[in-house]
Amino acid sequence: MPAYLVVTATVTDPQKMGAYQKALAESGLYAAHGGRYVVRGRPAADLENWDGRAVVIAEFPDRAAAEAFWTSDSYQREVKPLRAGAGEFHVAIFEGADSIGANSGRADSLGANSGRADSVGANSGRADSVGANSGRAG
Repeated sequence: MPAYLVVTATVTDPQKMGAYQKALAESGLYAAHGGRYVVRGRPAADLENWDGRAVVIAEFPDRAAAEAFWTSDSYQREVKPLRAGAGEFHVAIFEGADSIGANSGRADSLGANSGRADSVGANSGRADSVGANSGRAG
């Protein structure tokens, strides 16, 4: 199942960030771990309360590949230090859409009938869930 490395960033030093981006591109680390960019940059349109952060989403074949990229010596010792002091970053790995959907059976799914009290989706059973038939009047 694909996994996605998601980074949100507020860049405060564009020069440092530029050096980091150049080093990352030249390293070939994403490709070496089967990764590719899906989204990179600022929103094309702010639809609801976006805080101005830039986003990078990289797709990897699976969670193990994404973690191998992130924990690799090359990234941690040679590339990531160039980002220090360039801004504020939030980074996480998300599993692909196969784990999100109706009746997936996973406790952390976001979808219809997922069985989790804080699901987001149809029939989730939570009064403040978001989605059709969530039990919320509005």
